[in-house]
Amino acid sequence: MAIIDLHGIPDFVHTEATWEEYEELLEATQDRHLRITYDRGQLEIVPPSFKHEGGKCVIGTLLDTLMIERRILFKPAGELLMHRKALLQGLEPDLSYWIANRQAMVDKEEWLPERDPPPDLAIEIDVSRSSINRMDIYARLGVPEVWRFRRGKFTVNVLLATRAYETDERSPLFPDIPMDAMERFVEVGIRTSVPEMVWAFQDWLRTH
Repeated sequence: MAIIDLHGIPDFVHTEATWEEYEELLEATQDRHLRITYDRGQLEIVPPSFKHEGGKCVIGTLLDTLMIERRILFKPAGELLMHRKALLQGLEPDLSYWIANRQAMVDKEEWLPERDPPPDLAIEIDVSRSSINRMDIYARLGVPEVWRFRRGKFTVNVLLATRAYETDERSPLFPDIPMDAMERFVEVGIRTSVPEMVWAFQDWLRTH
C-alpha cells in the first residue's frame, strides 16, 4: 500500500492494500471520520463533505421520527464497521439500524458478524461515486435492505435469496410510506431547517 499522509488526505484515495494493512489503517484512523471501504485487495478512502454530512443528519432525523411516530422499536447502529476477514471485504454505512432483528442485539455491546445479524437497513448517501462496488459488499454481508440517496432521490434495494439486490418502489420495512414523500421532507430539512422538517413530517404521518 502506498504511504498515506493521514494529516492531509485528499478528496479521494484508491490504492491496493492487504487485509492487514486495511486493519492497521482502521486502527490508525479510529478517531477520524473517514469513509473507508475494502474489497479483496482494493482500498478506498473518502473524507466527509459538508453536503454529505448534512444530508446524513437530515435523513437520520427523518428515519428516527418515522419509527418513533409509528412506535417501531429499533436499535441504531450508525456507521457500524462491518468487515469480515473471511470475505476480505469491509465498509461502514452512513447510517444503519436493526429493526426486525432488534431483539437479537438487545444488551449487546459489540457486533460480531459470525454471531450476530447484520443491520436490517443501511443508508448510503451518494454524493461522490465510489470506485468499489459497495452494494456487492452489502450483499455478501447479508444486509436485507439498502437505501441509496442521490440527487434528492431514494433507491430502495432489497436483498434476494440469490444474494443480489433488486430495486423496489417502497421499503418492505415501511410499506405504507411512499419514497417520494420521504424525498419531499428531506428537501424541507436541507432547504429550511430540521425542526421544520420534523414538525411537517409528524403532521403528515398523523393524517396518513
